[in-house]
Amino acid sequence: LQEAKNEISAVKRKVAELEGNERRLRSQLRDAEADAERAAKASENNRATADGMREELGAAQSDANREIANLRRRLVEQEQTARKEIDTLRESLENKRTDATAKEMKRAKSQVASAETKAAIAEAECAKLSAELAHLESTSQTQ
Repeated sequence: LQEAKNEISAVKRKVAELEGNERRLRSQLRDAEADAERAAKASENNRATADGMREELGAAQSDANREIANLRRRLVEQEQTARKEIDTLRESLENKRTDATAKEMKRAKSQVASAETKAAIAEAECAKLSAELAHLESTSQTQ
């Protein structure tokens, strides 16, 4: 009888130990499930953030492309205007050379110099716009 009581006590201790292990494991399982849920939420937040960043970068790229196109258009327009002005002034000079007196020729040369100065200024502006365009293209490519 004593042996049976000892065996029952040993079984009870073993049951209590197993129940303790079960409680500990269930607690660890709850903690692991909570960790997994937090990780899933963080992953979703990171994905949403990445999607937002991709959208912003796409919009910035589109803006940069539009700005580049506008700068190219302005550059072409300014180059055309400068060429037309130079051509007009050269034609004017040629006309004045054939029709003018020495005094008129002197004045025409002055106008040509002024026109060439304006052309140089226009070309400098074109170069500035080209540099700005190159910078925007470079910035656009890095984005």
